[in-house]
Amino acid sequence: MNEIQTMAQSSKVPTNTIIIESCNSGAFGESAQQVTTMSDGMTLMGSSTRDRASMMSPNSMSVFSSPVVAALEGGAANTRGHVSASSIYAYVDASLGEWSQRPIYKSHAKRVDPRRNCAPQCTDMELREIVTCFLDPKDTYAPSQEHEETTDVAVGDKFTVFKQMKKSQTAGLLSPVDPNQMDLYGVAMSSEKTRLPELGRFYHAFVTNRNI
Repeated sequence: MNEIQTMAQSSKVPTNTIIIESCNSGAFGESAQQVTTMSDGMTLMGSSTRDRASMMSPNSMSVFSSPVVAALEGGAANTRGHVSASSIYAYVDASLGEWSQRPIYKSHAKRVDPRRNCAPQCTDMELREIVTCFLDPKDTYAPSQEHEETTDVAVGDKFTVFKQMKKSQTAGLLSPVDPNQMDLYGVAMSSEKTRLPELGRFYHAFVTNRNI
């Protein structure tokens, strides 16, 4: 562990993530007095605490490695498809909730860079469309039957907007105002209202500030 830490600390890479699958991996980066010493930009994920073993599983991968791989394959990706070290750990920690083995996470990084980019739920261009229907993040928007392709009164431009609204709902960026109505088709048929939940408002702010 000391050799790995020395190599990481001498690296010119500004941020690095170390994932260790071994018993007692929580001791990584600790001095003899159990004080953690890690250089700037270094992040560690270990499969177990400093005093516990790491368990195998009946599958080809271990109890720890299986959710790590799933996280990297997109399970821990955000709306834009970015997978960060912190999101990998959150995914793994939740996956091991019922196990006695607890993963560990140590970080001395000043920023959270993506460790992998997966297919996004919404592209940046699609995220910018949020402000089209919701000029203000607190606004509501009521689609009508003209937005639904299967109706006799469907309008092409509005159908395109409604198609994007459905994708935004799947990504958690948009929801009906009525909590009992989750189907956007029903919302459009009755001209009910939709709104931006917290995640939608979060990305609305990014778009408004031209960060996306």
